[in-house]
This record gives sequence, C-alpha cells and structure tokens, in this order.
Amino acid sequence: MATDCRQSCLVCGLHATLRCSGCAKAGIDLFFCSKEHQSLVWRTHRQVCGPGKANPFLFPFLSSDELADMMAHLNWKNPDPVDEYLRFTLSEMYQVKLGEPPETLPFALPLFFTKKTELPTEGTQKALVNFRNLNHSRHQSQNKGDPTGFWAVTNAYEMIGYVHKICWQGGPFPSWYSELHHRLAIHAAIVILSKQAADSTIYDHYVDEAWTRITELISQRVAAESPATAAMLFHQIRMCDPYSAVSKPPP
Repeated sequence: MATDCRQSCLVCGLHATLRCSGCAKAGIDLFFCSKEHQSLVWRTHRQVCGPGKANPFLFPFLSSDELADMMAHLNWKNPDPVDEYLRFTLSEMYQVKLGEPPETLPFALPLFFTKKTELPTEGTQKALVNFRNLNHSRHQSQNKGDPTGFWAVTNAYEMIGYVHKICWQGGPFPSWYSELHHRLAIHAAIVILSKQAADSTIYDHYVDEAWTRITELISQRVAAESPATAAMLFHQIRMCDPYSAVSKPPP
C-alpha cells in the first residue's frame, strides 16, 4: 500500500507529524519530521506560508528591495541572453505579458506587484515570474548572485506554469494545486542550499527526496482527480533536472 504523501517530511521523506502551523491556518497540511528540517527551508517557505499566501498558493509579491532594484533597471537589456524571453527589458516584458504600454510600468509595479495588491490575477502572477527571471539574469551578468534567494523557486514555479493557467479560471482550485506548488518551492530551496554548500552530499539526498514528494503527489493525488493532468505534469517534469530546478535546454 502506498505511503500517504501528505504525512511525509517534505525535506527528507520520513514519516512526519510536525505540521506547518501557518499553512494549517490557511487550510493546507504540510509536514516536517523536525523543527530542524522546517527551519532548513524557512527562508524560502516563509514567503508563501500562512493565510493569504499558502492556499491558494500565491507567488510572493515584490519586496521593497526588489521593487527599488527593478525600478532602477526598467530598461536594462541582457547583452547575452541564454533564453529567448531574456532578450526583453522589464518594460518590454510588461507589454508582452500583459499587453500594457511599457511606459506605464513604473506606475504599475508598486500598485499591482507589491503587498498593496488586494486582488492578484493570473496575469500579474505570471508577470512576477518573468520579472524575477529577468532580474536574476541581470544579477548573474553582473556577478551579484541571487540576493532574494527566490530565483530557483521562480523557475520551479515556471515548470508548471501552464497548469497554473489552466487552474486560474475563477476557481475552485483543485485540492492538490497549492500542495504541489509548496513542494516545488521547498525542493527549490534545498537546491539552493545544495549549490551553496562546500559538501553537498546530504543536501543532494534531500534534493532527491523532495523531488520524490513532488512525483508522489502527482501519482497519488493529481492522478486520482485528473489522470490527464497527471500525465501532462509527468511529461513536463521529465524535461526538468531535479538538481537545478529549471527546465533542461532542448537537445
């Protein structure tokens, strides 16, 4: 009989009884085997934990530092883009993704992409993903690293962006929707730790276990509600590298 994926530690896979209290208040059960493992991913998970963020899962709004950083670089263009969409500036991406005049982005950023936003939409959520990707490409080109610690999560979220689009049709969300996104966020947080560690052995093990929690949820919960959606998700994750949390480049 298959183990209930909802009772497994999202970091190491062991049976867990420690429930994330913030997410529980939002109506979603996420388990860890210990405070240590919960703390391990807290820097990332805290940004999507608790009522108003956890269920349904909302991609984090821009922090004041991120907002100031983006406002100062609205028209920066990557001199050597590795992906097609990275050829855009932030202003151009705003026009491409939301169909709005690029010159209005300085007014839109604080209104629709920060905590002042009262009603996030599918469009603004996906735009946040692209804005952070573009900003990270600038940090990389200028050797600034990942100051927000959320780039890997951006990419993990993007992996199933098309499912997000399918689900955001006025609700209700599928029961597995938020749980899957939290698993992607936690997996990506461990990937960050693995890349930063001098000895990544233990983190590499956790990367594998966290990835297993993702595939378990798809095979158990998603497949039970929608076999077709589960098949689409498995097709998508086969193109992904668990150790980078980003899609593999085409052959």
